[in-house]
Amino acid sequence: MMRKNYKRMLGLFTIGGILLASCSKLTSMNDNPKATTNVAASAVFTYGQKKLVDNYTSPSVSVNVFRTLSQEWTECTYVYAAKYVFTAYTPQSNWWNYLYSQVLNNLEDAKNKWVNTGEDSSIVNNERRITDMLEVYTFNMLTGTFGDIPYTASLNTDIPFAEYDSSQTIYNDLLYRLDTSISRLNSAATAMGEADLFYNGDISKWKKFGASLMMKIAIQLADYNSTLSKSYVTKAIDYGILASNDDNATFTYSSSSTNNINPIAAALNSSYSTRHDFCPAGLLVNYMNTYSDPRRAYIFRLYNDSAYVGGVAGSSNSYDKVSLFSTSLINPTMPGTILDYTTMQFLMAEAVERGFTTGTAATYYNNAITSSIEFWGGSAADATTYLAQSGVAYSSATGTWKQKLGYQKWLANFNNPYDAWTDVRRLGYPNLDTKETRPNNTDAGDFPYRLTYPSNESGSNTTNWETAVSHLTGGADVVTAKLFWIP
Repeated sequence: MMRKNYKRMLGLFTIGGILLASCSKLTSMNDNPKATTNVAASAVFTYGQKKLVDNYTSPSVSVNVFRTLSQEWTECTYVYAAKYVFTAYTPQSNWWNYLYSQVLNNLEDAKNKWVNTGEDSSIVNNERRITDMLEVYTFNMLTGTFGDIPYTASLNTDIPFAEYDSSQTIYNDLLYRLDTSISRLNSAATAMGEADLFYNGDISKWKKFGASLMMKIAIQLADYNSTLSKSYVTKAIDYGILASNDDNATFTYSSSSTNNINPIAAALNSSYSTRHDFCPAGLLVNYMNTYSDPRRAYIFRLYNDSAYVGGVAGSSNSYDKVSLFSTSLINPTMPGTILDYTTMQFLMAEAVERGFTTGTAATYYNNAITSSIEFWGGSAADATTYLAQSGVAYSSATGTWKQKLGYQKWLANFNNPYDAWTDVRRLGYPNLDTKETRPNNTDAGDFPYRLTYPSNESGSNTTNWETAVSHLTGGADVVTAKLFWIP
């Protein structure tokens, strides 16, 4: 069994009145005609928190296409995303709309409602700071996906066509907001309690969450502005980052209703779906096979009871000719995790290599891999055996530190799709922009380093969209344009 890092079981989740329908235009999201005014701040917060995890966890290529882009999964019959064709299911529009409407609008609404709850000011302060950190998390994914985005004015309902802020400015402000929130969290006061489905309002846990998110964003900027990156990495370490898997930001799904199950189960578990849209990608499975990765048994099932077999990215794949996903992965109560200890240990290794902190990169690297193996259900002994191989050991694995960390983070990020895509773009490993890694493409050079803006932005928010596009490399709204922080 996979390690259960559960906080508690989620009861029946029926906050239908809070649901802000995804909208095709930012103006509709700003108008927010379906928002209710009499729903408690705690309920609005819980809904926004849940939708953040849902969208991050979802395997749907109409929303979260990043597992496919990072070649951890690939498609079987309907092969669009694996060929970088995004017109069929428009993930760029849905990812944009859902994060703004389902997540950010609810979080902002909760942040405003906390003020009027009649609670002690120190409690309200904690609740607003925690909510703001989740907004930072969401904005980071948006700007990291598209580039410039509506930010300063994006949640102001009085502005119908929001201007785009520059991505560089947004990143600076996100780090500032985290610094402010962490420093002003009051450990002597409580917060929203059971409305918080990650930490039950535990302020010490939220401080670690904020510091870890700060480190994650700061490292993302390291190749662009190493001075800024180092300063915030240092702050994050001083604040105190996630110290074990028990600190993971984990949402516990429930089988109480189909609304509460993990989105992966909704798409892949035969109890909820008869579709066979996805399979493990061959590039990842073959790499894991090379080193007898112990995580395979917890993530995949053997094909013909004899081997782990992945599908070919960009090609149709017969569902009965590849390994299926494990029962653990498609379990309706499989938790959704948006920030974890494993990631922090990899980032610490990178911080050492960049000269941002002291320590031994190999130690953090070993901690990260061990943590990942144990998370999935393996043992410390399994990790020791895996790490003893010359192709895995930090001292002898092939390539630069970016290559060593890149490949192992790619494996560990198997169920962290946005982070997997981000690290592939940022570290350059595995290099997915080659003909060899994309055997069904005749040419390299088409790997998506971003998603294009939703079509309604160019049609309805034209002037602001044009300005944003002009800031992209090459001045064109294309997926191959590298964002400013990508080397």
